[in-house]
Amino acid sequence: PISREPEAYDNWQKIVLSTVTLLDAFAEKSVLFLGAIAPSLRFEPLQEVAEGQGWRQKELESIPCQLKFRDLNALAFTLKNGTLVLTQEDYSLCLLEADLCVAMAGTATEQFVGLGKPAIAMPGNGPQYTAAFAEAQTRLLGPSLILVEQPEEVAQVVQIGRASCRERV
Repeated sequence: PISREPEAYDNWQKIVLSTVTLLDAFAEKSVLFLGAIAPSLRFEPLQEVAEGQGWRQKELESIPCQLKFRDLNALAFTLKNGTLVLTQEDYSLCLLEADLCVAMAGTATEQFVGLGKPAIAMPGNGPQYTAAFAEAQTRLLGPSLILVEQPEEVAQVVQIGRASCRERV
């Protein structure tokens, strides 16, 4: 969501809402969301937002996941067909294992795209990840970063990309 308070918590609300729409769009699949959270942020506000959208906390060990998290304080949640893991120590694992990024950050988004992976971003209310910053970042990263206005649009973009990939195969 970004590394600084209070903007990170506002951004997190948008990101979590996008996860809920993605779960609905991909109801036939198990979906794993990895939240790479800056160590400067507190988990409690992030947890409250997730639980407010219906995510329920589970023990990380009880989550059916093949990934090996080093973070002993990582939090895990489930909702419908999805699992959400928040970690502050496994950033590289998140970068390497994720197929797609829903981001509202500068450098972290650029690192993800630098690995050749697509990202979807939404402008925040600032002062860091503003609409102007997000638009400038799309010029820097080109078609690897898709900018949407609302969280509900994330699932639409992913479905369009999924259909486009099927057509090319």
